[in-house]
Formats: sequence, structure tokens, C-alpha cells
Amino acid sequence: MKNQLTITPKSEKLDPITIGGNNPVFTIAEIGLNHNGDIDLAKKLIDVASDAGCSSVKFQNFETEDVYIQGAKAGKYNLLGKKIDIYDLHKELEIEFNFLSELKAYAEDLGLYFFSAPMGKESLSTLIKLDCDLIKISSYEVTNLPWIREVAKTKKPIIMSCGGSNISEVERALDQIYAYHDNVALMHCVIKYPAQIEDSNLKIMSTLRSAFELPIGFSNNGFIHNEIIDYKEIPFSASALGMDLYEIHITLDREMDGVDQGFSTEPKELKDMMAIIADTRKDFLESKDLLIKDKYLGSGIKKTLDCEKYVRDFAYKSIFTTRVIEKGEKLDDSNIKCLRPGEYRSGLEPMYFDLACQKFYAKDKIDAYDPIIWDNITTK
Repeated sequence: MKNQLTITPKSEKLDPITIGGNNPVFTIAEIGLNHNGDIDLAKKLIDVASDAGCSSVKFQNFETEDVYIQGAKAGKYNLLGKKIDIYDLHKELEIEFNFLSELKAYAEDLGLYFFSAPMGKESLSTLIKLDCDLIKISSYEVTNLPWIREVAKTKKPIIMSCGGSNISEVERALDQIYAYHDNVALMHCVIKYPAQIEDSNLKIMSTLRSAFELPIGFSNNGFIHNEIIDYKEIPFSASALGMDLYEIHITLDREMDGVDQGFSTEPKELKDMMAIIADTRKDFLESKDLLIKDKYLGSGIKKTLDCEKYVRDFAYKSIFTTRVIEKGEKLDDSNIKCLRPGEYRSGLEPMYFDLACQKFYAKDKIDAYDPIIWDNITTK
């Protein structure tokens, strides 16, 4: 596979970019959900990214029905000591085409690439309609092979995070993309919000680069700020290891209301990070000696870390019913879907979705938003 990702923008206001090789680090300001549904706040965050010298801004767009099982079954998510009703939260933060279209134009006027992580067919269609230049696949979708194929079919460049997964799962995910193209990059990340800095395990970037010969980056999902001596150490260390991409959640102020604000990076910190990444990339390409602290390196083994298990169980998708399925009724894409279980129990992995639609029937009545498991389906 090639070790570079190329992006050819539709907008004349943007320059073509090659990620990987001896090129600058492609930096992503993850606005995500920190706009709180307020387009003026979103624009202020885009301004912060531009002022800091980022390459791009990234959002998340979704229809909640494509993300979590509905109702009380999804339960509450434990974040920064608070219990959050996860389905209702996502419902409140859905954003429409016009919202994204205005922000895309605003970002491109500032010379920033604009893209998003869609979470279902409707949200993917929105990005295609917007003519986004690239698409993000989140860590939570690494095992969702049918979804990865849908994204790959667009033939758009893909950046895929792989937090919480093992090396075999990453390989299977890439195989889905390679059936359509090889314009892809991988992001190492830790799916713990926020994470302990000792869980960075940055050597995984080297593992991924050796295994797949692709551009490799680090998605910094935030660390416990009051335990960080110097917030520049992680971007420095990742740059010193040769990362090609860097993603960081941003906020105007960590004290603001919002689900992800508390572990995000403030404007001055972001500007400092961008400077240290640029300087360290230059030193790395000139083969200068760069001292990295051992505590950030980890084992380099690509596996689900202990600290990631809660989020993986909560947010990695599996197969659920979308309505009551009667005994003997055939499974198909009108009555089952790959969804995040939240606090509820999980079903079969998404890799079995196509097989389930082709061959299986309900053994007995299955309630709406219950998981599909081997015990409740039959081939007759």
C-alpha cells in the first residue's frame, strides 16, 4: 500500500495536500460536538483553528437513530464523573445540512479543509451532497465492516481512527477500503475521555506503520489536564516518532457547558501545540536526536487497553432490531441495524450483518432494540 494520502480539493481556495512522506503534519482541530448546536460558537472555534495554524477542522454529523439504540435501553454514559443520558444528548446535537454547509464555506474562506465523521447513511449522504474532500471513520466503527464499505464506495480519501481495536480488526477494516481505493491514513488514539497520559502508547504508531505502510497519525482525545506538567509533551513526542497527522479536540474554555469541553484544548494551548509540531517535524526530517520520555511510548502492542474497555463495550456497534420481529420473520435491513448498545447488552458483531440478512429468521419474538444473538435466530 502507498505511504501517502492525497487530497485534491474542490474549492479553489484550498491547495492540494499530500499527507505522509516528508510533508508537514496534517493537523485536525476536532470541533466535534463542542459547538453545542450554536453556529456562532462553531465559527469562533473555526477561527481558533485558523489562528493556531491548523490544516483542517472536523465535526461529527449523525441521525441519532443511526447511532444508539432508542429509549431508556441505551442508558447513561459516565463522563468526568457525570452520568449523561446518551440518546437524548445526541438527539440535541444533531446538525442539519445548512448548518454544515455554512460552516464548510466559512472554514474554506480561511483556508481550512472541512470534514466530518458521519455515523449513518443519511449523514454520509449529507457529506456527499456537501462535496467534502475527505471523510473520517471513527474508532467506534472499526469493526462495522458494512459501514466501512459504504464510506469506501464514495472513493473519497479516508482518515480512520482505530482506538480500542486490535491489529486484526484494523486489517479487516482496511481490507474493506482496499476493495475500492487505497487513499487512506490511520490514526492511533486511546478511547478514554480523558485518558491518563501514561496510556498514550505512542509506539503503536510505529506498529501500524510497519504493518500497513500508510500515513499514521495520533488522535489526542484529551488527557487529565491537572496531571499534565507540560501539555506540549504529547504532540512533541508523537512528532518525534514521525507522525503524519495530529487531531485534537478544541474548546474556547474547558469550563463551558458541553459533553466534550472538559477534556478539550484551549486556544493558547492549541497555538503552542501547532508550533511544537511544526518545529519537531522539521527536526525529525533532519534526523536530529529527539528525546522521548519512556512513559509515553508504551508497549507498541495494538490491542484493546484496559482503560478502553468501558468505552468499547458502550460504543462499538453490534446488530440490533429496530422494531419488534415476530417469530419466523426473516431478518433484513428493514428490521435490523448496527447500533451502539450503550449500557445495554451487545449483539452479534457487524461483520455478520450481511449474513443475517441473507439467511436468518427470528427463532421467537424479539423485542424492539434487543440485540441479535445466535440464540434468538435460526436458518429455518
